[in-house]
Amino acid sequence: MASSSKEKEKEDDVMVINVWKENMDHEIEEITQIVREFNFVAFDTEFPDFDLTTDDEFDPDSIELLIKSGLDLELFKTRGIPLCGSIGEKLLASGVFNNKRNCLVSFQGSSDMGYLIKLFTQQDLPQTYQEFMILVARYFPYSIDVKLLSNVFMQGNTKGLDIVSNSLRLKRKGGISHQGGSDSYLTYIVFLKLLEENRDEIKNSHYNTLYGLTDT
Repeated sequence: MASSSKEKEKEDDVMVINVWKENMDHEIEEITQIVREFNFVAFDTEFPDFDLTTDDEFDPDSIELLIKSGLDLELFKTRGIPLCGSIGEKLLASGVFNNKRNCLVSFQGSSDMGYLIKLFTQQDLPQTYQEFMILVARYFPYSIDVKLLSNVFMQGNTKGLDIVSNSLRLKRKGGISHQGGSDSYLTYIVFLKLLEENRDEIKNSHYNTLYGLTDT
């Protein structure tokens, strides 16, 4: 998700690059070239919630939250990447997803995975848990959910990303809350901290398990 109208935002050693339709191909190629150098890749998506009680297309309060977090709706109208285009196919070809070379790190990642699965397949999500998990295993075959780890190793802490990171005395960089680049970075450093402190206790069963969807 683009966090503001700036093309690049740098804070200390962290750089967030905003990706629009005009630089999408270049940035995906950059990702393709470097992804093999890393064992872990953190990801985050930002999209408005849906109000199922009123059957609204989106929840106005959620849109307001994203605007306060730096979302420029007018900019997205002119420079945003069409989700019905080739973006899903190009992301799959990048080498980030659909392989076991690198571990995909998320924070309560079931919604993020659902969003990306819909992008990859250009179809509605499955109606059953079993069908959904088959697609999760296909596109995210090696993953770890940081919220699950915080629940296990931080005395049942099931709070949001900012509260968890503050508890670990970790600093957000590259933007503010609900911006995709900054949230991805914060998710990654929370994961590294938990991995450092609990390396011997983190089991294979903690991988490929989504918080709130599968048993720990």
